Amino acid sequence: MLSVQPLLRVPQLKQAVSDWLLSEWPAWYGEGAPGNIAGDVEAFAQSESSLPVGFVVFKGEEPVGFGTLKQESIPSHRHLAPWAATGFVLPHHRGQGIGAFLLQAIALHAKVMGYAHVYSGTSTAVSLLQRAGCARLSKSFMQASHSASSAAGPNPSFKRTANGVSPWPRGRVVYHRPRGQGATPLAAA
Repeated sequence: MLSVQPLLRVPQLKQAVSDWLLSEWPAWYGEGAPGNIAGDVEAFAQSESSLPVGFVVFKGEEPVGFGTLKQESIPSHRHLAPWAATGFVLPHHRGQGIGAFLLQAIALHAKVMGYAHVYSGTSTAVSLLQRAGCARLSKSFMQASHSASSAAGPNPSFKRTANGVSPWPRGRVVYHRPRGQGATPLAAA
């Protein structure tokens, strides 16, 4: 059985979340990278009623993934909020619907918080967002500077190269999920 808990309610998992994020986004959180993993995880664990909110997904009693609902994700789309972001599922648990379950829980939480839409950007999980009923808004090709704010958390559209930060080979596709679409409680939070 799958369930979701705000990171605020399971603070003992902050180190595991940090490890997961570092393993998935070393270009953002690794040594010399622009991200601040300790600051971001601490911010994700501060609240469940104001942004950002971190969520841990469990399969039975085992924590198997993490995601966030946050104010900003993609610098070129700061006018849109909130964002379902930082989606991570342990590699050996992928392909089992856990990411879709987590996305649904995050979208439901956004609805409870009063948001009419939830936005998400991806270069790798397009089919997940489409299956979740999200509609494509745009395709963005971006470049970040070394001064990119870590308060936005990992931005996997960027990778560090020998001469700075450059966009991934594929642009990030931005999606939104209208309020009420699939808004049935799936997770016990």
